[in-house]
Amino acid sequence: MKKAFRILMAAFVLTATFGLTACDPDEDKPTPTPEPTPEPIENYEPSSTYALYVGDTEIPVGDTCTYTATDNDLNYDEVVVNFIIENKTTSPAPTSHKFELLEGPAAFNDYKVCAGEICPWNGKPYIMQPGKNPTQPITYDIIPSKCPAGSSALYKLTVGRGNGLSDPQVIFFRLNL
Repeated sequence: MKKAFRILMAAFVLTATFGLTACDPDEDKPTPTPEPTPEPIENYEPSSTYALYVGDTEIPVGDTCTYTATDNDLNYDEVVVNFIIENKTTSPAPTSHKFELLEGPAAFNDYKVCAGEICPWNGKPYIMQPGKNPTQPITYDIIPSKCPAGSSALYKLTVGRGNGLSDPQVIFFRLNL
């Protein structure tokens, strides 16, 4: 009986030892390869017609300009940001633009825009004279109390020629409340 018990125990130990090594879940898995760095969704080329500025600072194509509301903005319940357009050509250019909300609460779609000399902007092209046009900015105006406190939004701003926005200059604009 002792001999049978020893043989049974040896068989049990061998089974348990091989069973544990055979059940290694990582043994059959291939070595993972690192994921490639994703390419940008869109590559933006600088416009030959337009450049955009906030104050005296040019915002390069594809870059993000960030504005954080001040206490004064919040106390007066109004945030206003002016985007200055430079017409880099030597002749007047029929200009249009488009703001697209990419991130943030839908309340950030409730803003007013003035452009050229049209306030509120009617969606029709306006004429930009050659050079910087600080007296005819694109003015973004929002009432912070209509948006969730402490929230943020990211917009894509495209400025181009005519309604088709040809030769566009594209920047991103983040507003933090």
